Amino acid sequence: MKKINSSEKKKVLIGVVIAITVVAMLTPIIFSAVRVGVLAGFTISTRPTINSKSNEPFKSGIGGSRNFRIPAMVTLEDGTIIASADARWNHFEDSSNIDTLVSVSRNNGASWEHTFACYFGDYNNKLNDGATCFIDSALATDGATAYMVVGLNPSGYGVSSSMYKSHKGKTGFDNQNRLLLRAKDSVKVPFGSLTYSLACHNADYDFYLDYTDDTRSAYGVYSVETGDRVEGIEVDLHFNLTNATEGKKETTNVFFHNSPYQVYPTTYLYFISSTDGLNWSAPTLLNLKTDHEDTLLIAPGNGIYDNANDRLIFTAYSHTQGKKEYASVIWRDGDGRWHRSENATVNQWSSESSCVLLNDDTLRVFYRSGDEALKYTDFFFDESQNSYVRKEGSVEIDTGAVKTANCQLSALKYSKEYEGKELILMSTPTAKNKERRLGKIYAFSLGNYGTMTLVSAYSANEISFGYSCLAELSNGDIAILYERNAGEIVFETIALDEILQ
Repeated sequence: MKKINSSEKKKVLIGVVIAITVVAMLTPIIFSAVRVGVLAGFTISTRPTINSKSNEPFKSGIGGSRNFRIPAMVTLEDGTIIASADARWNHFEDSSNIDTLVSVSRNNGASWEHTFACYFGDYNNKLNDGATCFIDSALATDGATAYMVVGLNPSGYGVSSSMYKSHKGKTGFDNQNRLLLRAKDSVKVPFGSLTYSLACHNADYDFYLDYTDDTRSAYGVYSVETGDRVEGIEVDLHFNLTNATEGKKETTNVFFHNSPYQVYPTTYLYFISSTDGLNWSAPTLLNLKTDHEDTLLIAPGNGIYDNANDRLIFTAYSHTQGKKEYASVIWRDGDGRWHRSENATVNQWSSESSCVLLNDDTLRVFYRSGDEALKYTDFFFDESQNSYVRKEGSVEIDTGAVKTANCQLSALKYSKEYEGKELILMSTPTAKNKERRLGKIYAFSLGNYGTMTLVSAYSANEISFGYSCLAELSNGDIAILYERNAGEIVFETIALDEILQ
């Protein structure tokens, strides 16, 4: 065996140190590459049919999903409860294959029917870095129809726990609200490679899908330069693409990485509606993100409907790297056009939020933030700007109540007054140190100028309490959905008098 002198030993030692440092720096990349190994064997599954009823809206195993997260819920005028949640199948990730399960009850929660309102079925309903994902649904109703907005991520993309992160610089639409597409062959870097995301971002999106005409049953892919339709390519109302070129007959989806024409890699807002909760409309994509934001995400839970002004209202939040998140209001006017407000906060970040409409048309927005104080921002509708704007002096107002930092919450304005005053209910965990427990339902009465007085703090669950959503039932009781354990969503009803004790 050759002996190594001191000089050579020093070189070896330096080499080892460098190697260890490089391995440490590349650990996330290596880990990602290992998980990318499961990308082989791309499959598309048929949407599960759920024929059985359940006594729970999101019981483990419904539709084949073991885990459910992120509840949303509304009640129609006829008393029907419609609830939605992420079906996270065999995992808890915030990406990598999620679909949207809807549960419907016509007897105040005694029994439930189920369907998948949003489903792509890629990668056999299992955790996979290459999968698409529907994530974080929100529901609102005008009484007769339920409306849902849900986030949609293309293959491999998301905000957290995903293979690729979205880039700012483009919205995914052109100035005519047409969905931009790129030819798959224009990106030479294979899906799964570390540089694939940047290559997709920098690609030319020189085709488009004109899906804005809702009278059609299918759409074509067109050249941006010439306006000519690509022969042999047809896209249905759910973005499923059929490729009949060169003797082929292949079906995929423009959100899949194997599609011959693909969307820009960012998160999209996907809008659908239903009159019974079991049959949902074809989707519309909401073009509300700006080009300087990485993504625009829906705030899960409950939206509201402003009957007097025919406005369907949700809350959303932008996300850019470095924890730059800001809540805002999005709404659809009676003419069908969508809009977005300025940010809800100025001095602190805000993300998932929930809003209520006061009697004087003030829109009060409560939001997730990094502190333990429950705060809100008031908006009013400025006719001159045709937009919701923050009320001067009513930004980041502290209610005096505590909440758990960095967790979603839910707000509900009760249909009747309490002792002659408007009543707002709030559900949130209240433990310190970001621990999701000590769940409370706060009841606030409104005084002059909208000031909030805490009436009661009902204990919903002391041990475990995460994301939640409140709804008022037809009999006046309060329904709540909340995350009790990992992957478990609980439904309960509570009499208002019990909350107000």
